[in-house]
Amino acid sequence: MTEELENIHDAELVNISIMRAVRSLRLEFLLVTGGKIQVLVDGVTHFRAADVIMQNVVSRLLISSRDALSDNDIADRLRWVTRLSDTSSFASDPQLDLLRAKLLSNELVLIFLEPSWGAELVIVGKSISVTTS
Repeated sequence: MTEELENIHDAELVNISIMRAVRSLRLEFLLVTGGKIQVLVDGVTHFRAADVIMQNVVSRLLISSRDALSDNDIADRLRWVTRLSDTSSFASDPQLDLLRAKLLSNELVLIFLEPSWGAELVIVGKSISVTTS
């Protein structure tokens, strides 16, 4: 998975497919090189996107099972993914602690798309797979 995502910087997020019935999300990226990457997240428990516009450029894609995220980074992302833009988190502190523990034990994975421009995403799910074309 790491190798496929090495060239994700400056890629454009061109599609977000939400498959609610099976709790999956598919993100499709167009690379600067012209190649494409699809990221499939299964067992999605939480998802939030903000600032999705016509052109969404990736600064970086952080994955908790691969990247060294600090405890504060994880806590911040969990608070963000469990709220709407005009509310506080709908998850209680014990619920957030349980999510954080599941992330640290790799029972769940957190994906954070940090934008250069446009969409910011956080997804919490059970597994992630990457395909290229």
